[in-house]
Amino acid sequence: MTVTAEEPYIGLDEPDAVDAAEWRGYLVRIVRRNRQYFSVDDEYNPFRVNLEIDAGLVTQSYFG
Repeated sequence: MTVTAEEPYIGLDEPDAVDAAEWRGYLVRIVRRNRQYFSVDDEYNPFRVNLEIDAGLVTQSYFG
């Protein structure tokens, strides 16, 4: 089983996920919280983790 770099954030609460990503040197962007989507640009940044949050927990994460 291969674990991608994004997977360690899934299931963490938002503050813990942000702390973990920043500790690893990544920028963090919340792209969705519950049903609210936030405006984001299309610029790809391999040093940025995008997080989607549902009920306080990360349900999706991806680089870009």
